[in-house]
Amino acid sequence: MDLRQKRQQKLKEKTGSYQKAFKKYGIHPKALYWTSEKSAEIHLKELVTDLDFEGKSVLDAGCGLGNVIPHISRKAKKFDYTGVDIVPKFIQAAQKKYPNTDLF
Repeated sequence: MDLRQKRQQKLKEKTGSYQKAFKKYGIHPKALYWTSEKSAEIHLKELVTDLDFEGKSVLDAGCGLGNVIPHISRKAKKFDYTGVDIVPKFIQAAQKKYPNTDLF
């Protein structure tokens, strides 16, 4: 197995792991392997604390359920957000919650 095949295999395993977690927990931070909603909220709040998003474009690779969007929205009135994730169920759930957002 060459390096490319190994990476593809790891990606497939990771995707499967998140899909199982989503099936078990649904739209909950535990689907993203957070221990609690509180720990996820603390992390996301800290992530955006010192950043200026006003008028900026944000690419969130590994966006999960899009949980960072409200944190950015509290800091900026105008910003362009694009979220991408390898787990289709995460993107589908995020699209329902944030229908005016670019999620792939």
